[in-house]
Amino acid sequence: MEMTFEKSVDVLVKAYLNNTLTSLDPCGCAVGNLLKACGVGLPHKWYSLLFLNRASASGIVPIYTPETTIESANEELSHISYTIEQIDLIEKTFEKNASNQRYTPNPDYFEALMNVVDVLAEIHGVDLETKKEAKSLFVKECV
Repeated sequence: MEMTFEKSVDVLVKAYLNNTLTSLDPCGCAVGNLLKACGVGLPHKWYSLLFLNRASASGIVPIYTPETTIESANEELSHISYTIEQIDLIEKTFEKNASNQRYTPNPDYFEALMNVVDVLAEIHGVDLETKKEAKSLFVKECV
């Protein structure tokens, strides 16, 4: 599934408004939610590939990396239109701004998501007005 800017934002808005977005959880973070929306069955595997990508970029060679992990992660990522580098940037942006409370929904995700929208806008080349409209969707109603 090709993830357009609008589709990606829609996925993140739903996760935010439904309080299903979680930090430090490969299945519940921003990237995990995007992968699940693309029909990726086990979105946690992408994190293995991301770790390997970061390690190789730093000149680190992991001692043990099962080939099946790499193959299955690459297979999962082939279902979406983001590169591993773009996924890494989305992930770093979200986690840098989100709480470090693992598996815990957090109202502070708003700021993290605003920064992720900036990254997605840059990746997709959307204009300032479109980005502004997208950010306005992340509004929770007061009860």
